[in-house]
Amino acid sequence: HVIKHDWFKKPKIEQKKEDLIDRKLKINFNNKKEIYDLIYSIEEKRSNLVYGKSDKKVIESVLNSFLKLKEKLIELLSKEGVKIE
Repeated sequence: HVIKHDWFKKPKIEQKKEDLIDRKLKINFNNKKEIYDLIYSIEEKRSNLVYGKSDKKVIESVLNSFLKLKEKLIELLSKEGVKIE
């Protein structure tokens, strides 16, 4: 499978369609909303980090979101028997 970063564009509140990522990947797992919210947070700031000038607060915010995401994914995978080193 291919997963594209733009699938994680945060859906609009008034959006009636299923989230793009849910349309592309039909999977369910524990803490899905929490994990997707962290990815949405990172994706929102991606272009600015890659192509623009980012201040220290933005960089720290993305780094914190990434570290939380990493922790959640390791926890989720370890419950499934996947060992991460």
